[in-house]
Amino acid sequence: MAYTFISVHPERFQNSALEESVPADSLIAAAQCSADQNVPESIMAIKNLPKYSLEAEWHPELHESGFQWHLSKVLAEGHDIFLQLPRWLDTLPVDEALEGMYKAVTLLYLVSAGEPEERSAGNFIVLHLITSLWGGEQVCCCCCKADP
Repeated sequence: MAYTFISVHPERFQNSALEESVPADSLIAAAQCSADQNVPESIMAIKNLPKYSLEAEWHPELHESGFQWHLSKVLAEGHDIFLQLPRWLDTLPVDEALEGMYKAVTLLYLVSAGEPEERSAGNFIVLHLITSLWGGEQVCCCCCKADP
């Protein structure tokens, strides 16, 4: 989901903070970071913050959406894993970056295909990455056409 995450706080992003030169490097680095920095524990702590309880003022439709509800809490708080941006975002042409992201997401899908459903969520999340990436590509295409 981090591929299509756009913060309402762009000042929190750190451009070219990571030395990865292609999207596949970012995928590997994110997996290593997740293990090294106890990302699952950080995410669990964010999900359980009192300000995100069902009684808190938060969009009520998100309460029933499951994964999207939890994802919105994590994205609202922020985490280095998606706030520190890789160098390739600043250096690769858009078409090369998109091709690399499609390859990385496809590899992720293929690797997770044999996992038990409770670990892979039936690949739904990875499939959502593919459709989100396609949506992001369509936005890029529209923006590029609008440029003089």
